[in-house]
Parts: sequence; structure tokens; C-alpha cells
Amino acid sequence: MTKNEFTARLRKFLGGLSQEDIERSTAFYSEMIDDSIEDGMSEEEAVEALGNIEDIVISIKSENTDKAKKDAETGYKTKDTAVKGKKGRISKNRLIAVIATFPLWIGIVAGLFGVYIGLWGVFVGLCGAAIGFAVGAVGGLIVSPVLFAASVYTGLMLVGCSLMLGGLVVPFVFVLKIIAKGLVEIFKLSVRGIKTILITKEA
Repeated sequence: MTKNEFTARLRKFLGGLSQEDIERSTAFYSEMIDDSIEDGMSEEEAVEALGNIEDIVISIKSENTDKAKKDAETGYKTKDTAVKGKKGRISKNRLIAVIATFPLWIGIVAGLFGVYIGLWGVFVGLCGAAIGFAVGAVGGLIVSPVLFAASVYTGLMLVGCSLMLGGLVVPFVFVLKIIAKGLVEIFKLSVRGIKTILITKEA
């Protein structure tokens, strides 16, 4: 189940509550899903980790019922503490530690960044090779009729080479797709790592 499917079902099952309570509850569980995704889970895994949606609905309705009873008994509305989302904030202590150890980790980070840029350079080079193979294949097929007129064997050899180059384009494109996806994932993991180091979650 995706995040949108989960929140849509949750809204439907919470139909008997006030709009404010429904919005607050869906925002809370939506934030929980986002936190799990940031920790490396897939969207479906994050939703599954929440548990049975029926049990969640029962828990939410029970909390809201208890709060309503307390409001009725005391004669005033109690402070809402039933469902509250988490907010991220930059940890001052962690930020100070990062600044203090700057000379130690900056060299490592710069080196890793250089490797990352180098991988993108390899990617661009492979793109150039794939384009070269494609151009060579098309060009060979275009020129082959001229060589056929001069020599059948030469023309056949050129056609064979052109088809071979064209065949290399397909695995190159497949490899390029994997490399690009991997590089993007590395960037996402790096961003998540920085957020994990600098940002703490508070209720």
C-alpha cells in the first residue's frame, strides 16, 4: 500500500471524527511514513511498518473519545496531546562538533566528492562511446551501398561492422541507466546522512 492509499483509507475510516482530528491524525502518520522513507525504507515498507490500519483507527478513535469525555467532565477543552507530529531541528551540539572537527573530515569529504565527480566523468565518457557506436553504425550502413558497388566483400564487411556497433549500443544504454540510477541514489543517501547528523527530531 502506498502512502496516498493509506492516508485516503485512514480519512475514510475516521469519518466520524471532526475534520481537525482527522487532519491531525493523517498528518501524524504521514510524517511517520516520511521518516521511515528517510531512514531507507521503501514507501510500501514504511506503510506496512505502521501495522494494521484497523487497529490504528481504533486507537485514534479511543484517544479522541477519552479526550472528549475529559473535556465534558472538566467543563473546558483539554490541551491536545493525543496526536502530534515530529518536527526536525538543527542540533546545535552536532553543528558545533562538525565545525570543530572541520580540519579532520574536510579532506575525506573532498576526496569522496572528487571520486563522485569522477564517476560522473566516466558516465559522460560512456555516453560519448554509445553515441559514437550509434553514429558509426548509421554511417556505415549509409556508406555500404557505395562499397558494395566497388566490392561485395568490402560492402558485406562494412555492413557487419555497422550491425556490430549498433548491437553494442543496447548494452551500453542498459549500463548507463544503471550507473545514472546508482549515482543519483548515492547523492540521496549523502543528503540523508547529512540530515541525520545535523537534524534531530523533537515531539
